[in-house]
Amino acid sequence: MSEPEPIQSVRGVHDILPDDQRKWQFIRRELNTTARLFGFSRIDVPTIEYAELFDRSIGTETDIVSKELFMVSQKEGQSGSLMALRPEFTAGIVRAYIQHGFRSKPQPVRLYTHGSLFRYDRPQKGRYREHTQFGAEILGAKSAADDAWIIYLGWRFLQRLGLKDVQIQINSLGSKLSQEQYVKKVQKYFTPFKEQLSKTDQRRLELNPLRLIDSKDEVIQKHLEDAPQALDSLDKESKEFFSQLLGYLDEYNISYNLNPRIVRGLDYYTHTAFEITVENESGQQGSLGGGGRYDGLAEQIGGVNVAGVGFGIGLDRVMSELVKQHTKIPAMQHGCDLYLIHLSKRGRRKAQEILELLHGGGFVTLHSPDRPGLRSQLKQADKRQARYAIIIGETEAKSNICILRDMKSGIQEDILYTDLVSTLTDRLRNGRSARLLH
Repeated sequence: MSEPEPIQSVRGVHDILPDDQRKWQFIRRELNTTARLFGFSRIDVPTIEYAELFDRSIGTETDIVSKELFMVSQKEGQSGSLMALRPEFTAGIVRAYIQHGFRSKPQPVRLYTHGSLFRYDRPQKGRYREHTQFGAEILGAKSAADDAWIIYLGWRFLQRLGLKDVQIQINSLGSKLSQEQYVKKVQKYFTPFKEQLSKTDQRRLELNPLRLIDSKDEVIQKHLEDAPQALDSLDKESKEFFSQLLGYLDEYNISYNLNPRIVRGLDYYTHTAFEITVENESGQQGSLGGGGRYDGLAEQIGGVNVAGVGFGIGLDRVMSELVKQHTKIPAMQHGCDLYLIHLSKRGRRKAQEILELLHGGGFVTLHSPDRPGLRSQLKQADKRQARYAIIIGETEAKSNICILRDMKSGIQEDILYTDLVSTLTDRLRNGRSARLLH
């Protein structure tokens, strides 16, 4: 009987292996630090939501809902509303804002999160069915200054990572009234070419014309140069709002390009639409993420009038770009600070007390209570790249002392049990070589 084939990961997802964790920890650390510095509070929303949330917010005619939504199957005979894995964060965060009474808090409310998103898309390089994203939202955000602040947050995050050639591609879709005028112009412009379009794009022309503006289809690309631009349809109020936003970006010294093709593929955007891009080897702009203003989204979800602006940055793409640019990532030392070695039954009991003491002090400490012999345990300490070994035999346990062995030099010294933490704090932390858990 042949052995079964080993099970592989699902197509379109990937493992993050221990060797890659250093880079991911670096990204998450900078993400959390930047968000905190900009006054954002962490929120985590469920991985699973009612599918209706995305129908109402993103729009049933968008690719995300019509083609890419991961539906959660229900057991046979089970009734109830359909559920789906989240394809983006904004709708869930707005839902949580409404559900948990954030409107009663000082406005605007600044929230951020990061985690997995799911889209049933054809897997390709840099595009996964499960991908990781950084999302940030400002709710109760009525000013162009809020739009600038959210863009500044994404800009600074990528700067802190050390990425180069980052630019903001920005556009304005204007108010709902401006958008209606713009949509009519787009439909009128593309209608003579309708028979040249694919069946999918013909449907978009009827139901979601703005999707044609950011299309990568070669037939549409030929006609985009002369296509109407959203900026030409802006009313007076929308022009003033956009002008204020660009003024704030100038004050923040943020590099941006006015790009009429940035419309974003979701139904809820109004006014500001932007993408964060980085230039690749061929001189083309690759997208790391994007966002914009969504003043009508809360009404679609919960019937309340709350203005908002936000973004999503794909961390898998950021990781890929860090590798391409050979970005220097701060070293994360492997192994442990300390390796605890016992040489007797009494020493083993004492070692347990010391282990708790060292862990309480924040030192990464390993111990092998089932491994006998000094030589065997020293070999383990060396393999784990321990900076020091702490040795406790029968005599040491009775006298409340420890032997502290420098694993690099081999020098040993006796340290009082009560002085152990203070001595190690001075040598490891002040020497900046400790792998602390704080």
